[in-house]
Amino acid sequence: MSIAAKHSLGVFAECPHCHRSIQHGFQICGSCGHTVSAAEQQALRDTLKKHVSLNFLIFIAALSIIFAGIHKFYG
Repeated sequence: MSIAAKHSLGVFAECPHCHRSIQHGFQICGSCGHTVSAAEQQALRDTLKKHVSLNFLIFIAALSIIFAGIHKFYG
C-alpha cells in the first residue's frame, strides 16, 4: 500500500489515518501521531524513483529531438 498523496508523484505522503500531509522521510504523522511503517515508506520511495526516472527519460528524449532539429537546420 502506498501512502503517496494523490497527484504528488511520490513527493508527498498522506497519512492513512487522518489524511494530512507527511513530509518525505518522516516516520510519524505530525498531526495524529500515526506511525508510518517501513513498507509504506519504501513504497513511497519506489513511487518517487519511478516518476523521477520516467521524467528524466522524457527530458533526454526531448533534448535528443531538439538537438536533432538543430543539427538538421544548421547541419
